[in-house]
Amino acid sequence: MGGNKNTKFYLGLNHRHEGTVFPTDMAYKRTGGRLNVEHTDSDNKFHVNIGVVYTKDENNLITGVDAVSVATLAPNYPAYNPDGSLNWILPSNPYGWLKQKALTKTSNLNLNGVLRYSIVPGLNARVNLGYSEVGMDMLSTMPASSQWPLLQPMSSATFGANKAINQLVEPQIEYSNQFGLHNLKVLFGGTYQVNKQNGHSITGINYPNESLLQTLTYAGAIESKRTESAEYKYASFFSRVNYIAANRYLLSANYRRDGSTKFGPGKRYGDFWAVAGGWILSEEKFFAPVLRAISHAKIRASYGVTGNDQIPDYLYLATYASGQDYNNSVSLQPSLIANPDYSWETNKKLEIALELSLVQKRIDATIAWYRNRSGNQLVQYAIPFVSGFGSYQANLPAVIENKGLEVDVFSTNIKGKSFTWTSSFNLSIPRNKLVEYPDIEKSSYANTYIVGKDLSSIRRLQYLGVDPQTGLYKFEDQDRDGKLTFPNDYIVAGRTSPYYFGGLANMLIWRNWQLDVHFHYIKQFSLDNLSIGDAAPDIYLNKRDNVFDRWTTPGQTAAYQKPTASPFSDAGRLIPTLSMSDRQLINSSFIRLKNVSLSYRLPQRWLTKMKFTNVRLFIEGQNLWTYATTKGVDPETINGFASTVPVLKTFAGGINVSL
Repeated sequence: MGGNKNTKFYLGLNHRHEGTVFPTDMAYKRTGGRLNVEHTDSDNKFHVNIGVVYTKDENNLITGVDAVSVATLAPNYPAYNPDGSLNWILPSNPYGWLKQKALTKTSNLNLNGVLRYSIVPGLNARVNLGYSEVGMDMLSTMPASSQWPLLQPMSSATFGANKAINQLVEPQIEYSNQFGLHNLKVLFGGTYQVNKQNGHSITGINYPNESLLQTLTYAGAIESKRTESAEYKYASFFSRVNYIAANRYLLSANYRRDGSTKFGPGKRYGDFWAVAGGWILSEEKFFAPVLRAISHAKIRASYGVTGNDQIPDYLYLATYASGQDYNNSVSLQPSLIANPDYSWETNKKLEIALELSLVQKRIDATIAWYRNRSGNQLVQYAIPFVSGFGSYQANLPAVIENKGLEVDVFSTNIKGKSFTWTSSFNLSIPRNKLVEYPDIEKSSYANTYIVGKDLSSIRRLQYLGVDPQTGLYKFEDQDRDGKLTFPNDYIVAGRTSPYYFGGLANMLIWRNWQLDVHFHYIKQFSLDNLSIGDAAPDIYLNKRDNVFDRWTTPGQTAAYQKPTASPFSDAGRLIPTLSMSDRQLINSSFIRLKNVSLSYRLPQRWLTKMKFTNVRLFIEGQNLWTYATTKGVDPETINGFASTVPVLKTFAGGINVSL
């Protein structure tokens, strides 16, 4: 970092090397640099800021490892045969996955610039410029020896490359002026963005030797080729007006018209707007009696309509892709149904908030209530496969509501000459539901969503436990017809969206020492198929120790039914039924010590001698402690099959030096 009064510059370099918990030499490496130059002319009329960021990544971490299969594999399972080959008694072998290699090299260049010129006092023109280029080369190999032999696999390798170029131009002109107690700002601008993508991939198969998988030359045949090219254009006109009266009444309004090539002709443009207002109560005379207790109070509210076009390109067209070879010729097959009628997804947002500063500004708090209602959701609408397709792009004729309460509190608990203690706390209580969906019972989502319920609501059989007399699982027959069928016997068992979440952070500073401690918490329920696997009969798989709580004698109360080695026994046939019951929904709430950091800044008298402006030593740890009710799975990464590698406990240390 350096420069003078008119010109400043910053140059930074970084390198990162990250290993893996798997017993291989896989790693993630990233090297990059950043340059920023800022210049203002002597009469302060012209200003330019240019930034360049370049990073280069190399990633050979495998992604195909199933964490559940690794965790449930019996501890004495022989991974290798006596002759050194992989043991394939089961369809999967973790050491087989480790033989599958994947290497991705990525380069990322980002250029951005801001040019601003003051035409006359109060009238400024500026233009934001942006350019980014991302290139990726990929190699993925799958040796035959890494796959289940019963499938008669062939060694294969996939080679691919991608390049994406994004260009942005955003001119703006802003007028601002103050008339007595009135302050006015008016902004007009536009955006033009072009995104171009090109990519290709090719897969070679039937290699004569697995050591030759790094090149396409020795492939016995080409299994597939794929070339893609897409261009996305976005244009927008926008305007904004900000008005402040007497430093306590605030009003803002904006309007924009957006156009996107993600939609078909006649559907590309959308109009969106928003209004917002605020009132600083603490500036009013009637508020003076409570200023000692409440030094700042503000009420704000906003309402607006925003649009969304975040879908792939050209989905409104009927497209074709290369099919199977026929008589030494490549065939074409339909890949997408045309639908030129879908358009912008809309979201109507309402927010009301109260901002307070208490006890002589030692406590700052914000309490906000919001309600967002989205319509015309852009979805892949499911259709019967008899049509030749599984889905097509469309707007969902539904109204979905997301609302909630958010609380943020920052407090200065102790502020002394040599010791300071501050805390920050946040809490979010989100809720969502399907407000309406006309004729949902006739749609493809009749058995997926329920009007008036949370979108993540889970319909399951009601689990009644293990029958003490028979030792078999029991489920509630809701319609009393002697059969368990959907939807007659299914209930809304719960939901998987969070009930609430937040964090608590503390920062303690004593002289040159600083300690930061951050906790994260969440109240939620999740689907856990690992518990269903514990109940399934299998002589080769490892089980969690809770399976010892099994029924063995009449009259016994147990968590699991009587053991069986056959999926066709009375007990075995109930395992699939158990997977469709509310037994699968578990409490995955947790509190996690997310981050602890301890740092020390060298005294100023030392820095002066070393000619440094700042030297900071630090050590930190992440994911150090977790309290959760789940057993055998990580509550933060759990999903339906709990196949995600849990978050890792990490430690780091370093030194920051400023010249």
